[in-house]
Amino acid sequence: MEENASVERRREYDESKRTVKQLVKEKNKRMNNDDAVLMAKSEEELRRIVDAFEEVCVRRKLRVHAGKSKVLLCERQGNSGCVVRIGGQALEVVDNFTYLGSKLFKRGKCRDEVENSDTG
Repeated sequence: MEENASVERRREYDESKRTVKQLVKEKNKRMNNDDAVLMAKSEEELRRIVDAFEEVCVRRKLRVHAGKSKVLLCERQGNSGCVVRIGGQALEVVDNFTYLGSKLFKRGKCRDEVENSDTG
């Protein structure tokens, strides 16, 4: 039973790495390595995706500026207290975030066509 769980976790981690690799390739085609959005349905999945993202960035010699990076946890109720780290440094958790002209909110709402499209 424990072996099956370990195999499943490894499969999910490998799948996360493939997803991140694909996202990086697609992002590199569209952007100047400025922006990335990582999404997950659970805290555990988010940790796997962030770990895989960090691994890909290290291999490709890309630096993630933890001081400029933000985390928006979309939670319907309460606050999970999730801490996301890049390079050992905790990222700032925000209640809303503007991305590509749309303002995203912690409770899952989105407001389109924001006049000021600065991220942060």
